[in-house]
Amino acid sequence: MAKATYFTSLNPTAALKIMYKAYPQTRTAGQTVEQELKKDLIALNARLELLVAGDPMKNRTWGKYEPDAIAEWDRFAVSAKIIKGPMDLTDIYTNKFVESYNNFDPAEIERDAKNWKE
Repeated sequence: MAKATYFTSLNPTAALKIMYKAYPQTRTAGQTVEQELKKDLIALNARLELLVAGDPMKNRTWGKYEPDAIAEWDRFAVSAKIIKGPMDLTDIYTNKFVESYNNFDPAEIERDAKNWKE
């Protein structure tokens, strides 16, 4: 997931085209790929701002969740009635695998994103 997110941050157009090919049902009927890209790039770029905040590549923090953010999600989920009551947060997330998530060569992903061809 960390590699895919990094790739996507470097080449969002390629990431969307890969998704369209693997999951054609994600495309809107009657839209050309270019029309779909124009729309989807807006949403994806907004999402990427959040996903790469804090520079997870530089800081090697892909997959890390701050306890306060998890607690806030839990409060929201209760207030929105997504869940019936607060959860034991230690049951729903861990950061113990963050080091493993980040054990990859960023240069390889950078090359793939730069050299991607349809």
